[in-house]
Formats: sequence, C-alpha cells, structure tokens
Amino acid sequence: MNCPCIIDWLNLSILTLTLIAVGWYAAITHRLHQTAQNQLAEVTRQRTLSVMPTLLPQVRPSSSIIDEFHLTNIGNGVALNITIDDVRFAPDTLPNSYYRFQSVLMLRPTESVSFLYPDLWEGFKLKKPQGLPHFKPEFATSTLTLRFTFQDIEGSEYEQFFQMGKAGSKQISVRLKNHS
Repeated sequence: MNCPCIIDWLNLSILTLTLIAVGWYAAITHRLHQTAQNQLAEVTRQRTLSVMPTLLPQVRPSSSIIDEFHLTNIGNGVALNITIDDVRFAPDTLPNSYYRFQSVLMLRPTESVSFLYPDLWEGFKLKKPQGLPHFKPEFATSTLTLRFTFQDIEGSEYEQFFQMGKAGSKQISVRLKNHS
C-alpha cells in the first residue's frame, strides 16, 4: 500500500521540478527577448543617426554690404525637400510681418545654401529687406523661431526648431515628424 503513495509523491515531485524548470526557462527566454529588443532599438537609433541631416542656420557677411542667410547641413546624411516655415515677427515689433524663404531641394553633408534676401512680407505687400537685423543678436529686438521640415534619404521626415535673434542662436529640437 505504500507503493502507490510513493509513486504519487515521486510523480508530484517530478511534475513540480518540471514546472520550476519551465518557469526558469520562460524567465530566461523573456530576458533574452528584452535584450534583443533593446539591441534592435539601439541599432535602429544608430542607423537613423547615421543618415540624419541636421541644419544650421547662420547670418554671415557677404561680399556685398548686405548680410546673407546661410543654411548648412551639419548632419551625416543628405537633407531633401527642405522647407522653412514663414518666420513671423513679434506683434509689438512688426505686426503682420514675416520672412518667407524659398524651399531647397537638397543639401549634402557640409553643403550650404545662401539666401541674399528672403522675402519680407508686411501684410500683403512684398518688401525687400535691407539686411537681416532681426536674426542678429546685436540688432534684434526679439527672438525669432525658425521651423525647418526635411527628409533624409530613407524618406523619414523631420522637423527642426531653431531660435535666432536677441538671445543669440540655439537649436531647440530635431525630431521625427511622423513616426509611422
């Protein structure tokens, strides 16, 4: 009569050990899966950084008396279909006024494009600006925010925000525009 009881106990012990082994295996497999996911995310991030353009706007002196607005790609990849949103002035300085820049088809890494005169609009009237004092800290009365949108060679779309003016120049952010 002791024999079936010992067999039941041995059977229960083997099943319990099997359950512990399966649980341990599941925990290790889960950790391996998490590690693989983290590595994939890092490889994807590194790949994105390797082809990501970054734009640097600057106002530089030109050969003429008027300063030029330069846009340089300081990133690692080609910037395509670059647009600069209208740059609006603070309401207390020039109400209803804004700069409008032409779009740029492509900028390779370290390549620059210059705009001698972006269009200056006052309401519905197009004016030719006399220099770019609103972008230079020594002449500006406010800080202007520039928003660039562009694509990389893989078709990912980015938006970059940059401030120029009274407080100097600084990049605010670069991010993927649509993460689909």
